[in-house]
Amino acid sequence: MLLEYSTVSPLPAPLSSLHYIVMLLNRARRCTATKVNRVATFASEKLRQCRAKLRRGVERNRSDVDVLGAFVEGELDKATEELAKQAECRHREVQFELIEHREQLNRILEFLTRNRSANAK
Repeated sequence: MLLEYSTVSPLPAPLSSLHYIVMLLNRARRCTATKVNRVATFASEKLRQCRAKLRRGVERNRSDVDVLGAFVEGELDKATEELAKQAECRHREVQFELIEHREQLNRILEFLTRNRSANAK
């Protein structure tokens, strides 16, 4: 009987549903937190068990890692050189376009000044 009264809402009937919803959410949160803790504990135990074996694999393949690192550095150097060439070509193209635009603007300016002087006469 005591257990029955411990779950009774202190709020009147129309608002008691809110109290029960909040109680349900609190229980779900506690249950979820407990499951997360269990999963984290299980994962950490498995990691402790496998850590030595994982380290041995890394040490055994250290030369492969060095070879891979050298390969990546070489590819990075090639890509950097190619990118620098492309940037230089693009810079030249932009400079050429700027010269063309400048010439076009000069022609327009000359045209406008001729028309202004012709309209002024």
